[in-house]
Formats: sequence, C-alpha cells, structure tokens
Amino acid sequence: MMQKIIDQDKTGQYIRYLCDHAGIKVTELQEILKLDSYQSIYHWFWGKSLPTVDKFYVLACTLH
Repeated sequence: MMQKIIDQDKTGQYIRYLCDHAGIKVTELQEILKLDSYQSIYHWFWGKSLPTVDKFYVLACTLH
C-alpha cells in the first residue's frame, strides 16, 4: 500500500507564496490564526514544521 506524505518544504513555500500573493503580512496572519508568536509561521515557511489541522483550515479560508 502506498503512503502519501506531505512535503513540508513545498507546503511551506506554497503557504508563503499565497500570503505574498494575498498581501498578508506575517503579523496579520499571526492575529488571524490567534498565535502567541509569529515564529511558528516562519517555521512553516522554512519547512521546519506544518500547521495543525485547525490552522490549515483557517489558512485555507483566509487565503482561498
């Protein structure tokens, strides 16, 4: 059985692209996602981690 794996680097690059394209700054995204720190967002951009499912949902709604 083939297992699908999310590529953290590509996902982070895509999130960053969508934010840039939408004109949303990291600090604005931090407020939208109700994060204590913007560092998590940079970790997503750099492919070090991925957002949780609930944050993915808010990102999808925010970035269309």
